[in-house]
Amino acid sequence: MALLVFIASLLFAPFYFSGDQQFYRLTYENMSGLNLMEAYSLYPLFMSSKELGHFITIWMTSGFGIEKNLVMAVVNSLLAFFVMKLFEKWSVSLFVASTICITNYYMLVLYFSAERLKFAVLFFIMSVYYLQNTKKSFALSFLAIVSHVQMLIMYAALLSPKFFLNDFFRTGSIFKPKDTSALVSILIFITGAVLVWMLMGYQITSKIDYYLVAKNGARTPLDLLKAASIFCLTLLYTKRRAEVALAFIPIFILIFLIGNENVNMFAFAIFICYVSRYRRGLNFGILITSIYFCFKSVNFIQRTIATGQGF
Repeated sequence: MALLVFIASLLFAPFYFSGDQQFYRLTYENMSGLNLMEAYSLYPLFMSSKELGHFITIWMTSGFGIEKNLVMAVVNSLLAFFVMKLFEKWSVSLFVASTICITNYYMLVLYFSAERLKFAVLFFIMSVYYLQNTKKSFALSFLAIVSHVQMLIMYAALLSPKFFLNDFFRTGSIFKPKDTSALVSILIFITGAVLVWMLMGYQITSKIDYYLVAKNGARTPLDLLKAASIFCLTLLYTKRRAEVALAFIPIFILIFLIGNENVNMFAFAIFICYVSRYRRGLNFGILITSIYFCFKSVNFIQRTIATGQGF
């Protein structure tokens, strides 16, 4: 699968040259030959932010003179590889996993458009895959968050059910909890959040301010419609409904703050976490969402070929 995504990325990437990609390409080309501090000063002039995972990768590879599309094809193949490994770990059907990996609209967006978010999602998936290795998972989680600050919402979604539904929270006893892993997870998350705030606090607040101004305070029920639909569909395929509800609360809060751009992708990720493990993903929920997002993918590809971008 990783090899197929690698080849497809090399073949399709030249068609995607407009939109955000023109800024990504300009940044990559201008990084070549700069030292670390020069490149770090230049990066936000093109990107309007400082996502470290993306920055370090393009600074190093551009310095070696590696062609950008080749670099991104390698990253895409790594993303596909770990998506498939995670699905394998969850005992998801190979057919379902492959279909999501190749035809899902959000995967195409990550492969070809949302370049900075792609690095963050890769680190996030790796952190979930290596969850039993606390040190490795924590390091990857930190990389995910500093690669894109919106990943904080995914970790909040993962940790809030673990915290609020744990015995030490329900009983009020934090001294002798039956499961200390939740407390450890929360402490690690808080520590990581403090470090991220020290590195990117200004960027986080400025992004929230930007989205609030861009939306001009206007919020309608339609902003929540897709996420709410995905939430309801998720509830149909799990008995852990309280856990799902708590996981979706950070998603709804983020939609209220910044609108539904990118956030619906996170809602779909939570849906996949729960529903893909029901009957190995061979269920109506996965079927109907796969068909819907496949049609969106076709439109994405057609628009890219016609206009140079998929939106």
